[in-house]
Amino acid sequence: MRKFPWILALIVAVACCETRAEGLTDAQRDALRGIARGEAPAWSAVDAAQSRALEQRAGAFLAHYQQHFLPFGLSADVLWTDRARSEVAVYEGIGDSACHTGQYLAALALHHAAAPSPKLLQDMHAVLDRFEVLSRISGSEGYITRFAGPIDSRPYHAYYHVYGKGEDPARPGFGKRAFQGVAPWEDQAWLGWSSRDTYAGVQFGLAAAWHYVPDEALHKKIETIVERVGKRLIADGWDILDPKGFKTPSILMMKVTWLRLMLSVCPEAFGDRAAMYRELSGNFAKQPLDWRGIDAKEYYPNNLKFIRLFTLCTLETDPVLKGQYQELVRRGWNGELKTHLNAHFAALYLLLTGDRDDSALATVQGQLLDFPQDKWTRTIDHRGRADVAMAGADYAKQAFLASEWAPTDFLWQRAPALAHGGSDAPLEFPAIDYFLPYWAARVAGVVPAA
Repeated sequence: MRKFPWILALIVAVACCETRAEGLTDAQRDALRGIARGEAPAWSAVDAAQSRALEQRAGAFLAHYQQHFLPFGLSADVLWTDRARSEVAVYEGIGDSACHTGQYLAALALHHAAAPSPKLLQDMHAVLDRFEVLSRISGSEGYITRFAGPIDSRPYHAYYHVYGKGEDPARPGFGKRAFQGVAPWEDQAWLGWSSRDTYAGVQFGLAAAWHYVPDEALHKKIETIVERVGKRLIADGWDILDPKGFKTPSILMMKVTWLRLMLSVCPEAFGDRAAMYRELSGNFAKQPLDWRGIDAKEYYPNNLKFIRLFTLCTLETDPVLKGQYQELVRRGWNGELKTHLNAHFAALYLLLTGDRDDSALATVQGQLLDFPQDKWTRTIDHRGRADVAMAGADYAKQAFLASEWAPTDFLWQRAPALAHGGSDAPLEFPAIDYFLPYWAARVAGVVPAA
């Protein structure tokens, strides 16, 4: 696509124009607003023209993402010098790159499950090759770094030279948490300070590819990565130990999820951990999950819970335990999350449980129809709207429609009732938050093919 940018521009233009023509009807828009208020209005399912627009847009967003937002094979936000995309100024948001790249891998796997193609398989191999580097470049085999790229990349250097709260006086040109790779990656810099978010996104992608893509070569790569990371987690007492001295403690849900992945992918290597998994999973399945509300300043833990539950529900083979995991998903949706208008959660809930819930169906179909036409950051302010009831200075009482949110790195991990924010900078975000729930919904059978 790089050789023919005008083709991509045409595809995006056509898809966006058709989506505007085949967006929400007034009745569908009213139904979504009713769901946000806790009502159960009738939903008019997408028609053939809307289904076609959704699928075309998923393809256009994926092509655009692969052209602009995968520097060195890993996900990034892009701060351009201008909105004509003349030049990349800084690769932004790459502290969360491993997590978002894992979500991208999951989207590719779901896409392949619904509509297999050699190109998708090739793309998944490329992601796993980068995960191979991330899990080795620090010198601590199995520690997953947040990002890695060429030291001499100007847009990357603009980020990593201050990564970790400023430049390191002892290592000019490197941030306090950015480091030169070990051999054979001495020409690359990697980002440390990895968090549970990093590991959640990676395991999500690995689990999706393992389950939905029955390719022997792909499975072999996944086995290698999971075994390496699993052994590191065990050696480090299940904490995330940055080889340069930073520590992130583990939590029960992280342990259970990674144990499930390790036992499913590498049963011979980790068979001696089966008893530990049975004990921890039994404890975890009995605990209620704390879901954040629509006005949570830190809403993203909801996303981490959902993508971990994806791994547990998808890979679990014990029917009783699987049912308990599904019930955690079901209780989350029917408890806190039903009014959030979160298409990502709705699609995963429908996929993981097999339920046919009208509010979830309406949420995923409607919010994808209403998704922002592009992912440039922009300023929003709904505080003065006569039809918006506020619950304080910053948040509305109900979730907004997708087109009313300020575009961000992954829309569905941001508070859906935030009434103002964004900026006018030439900052563009990838649209994983569109094509991931779209393909999850396709596999779940709740969004029809065009």
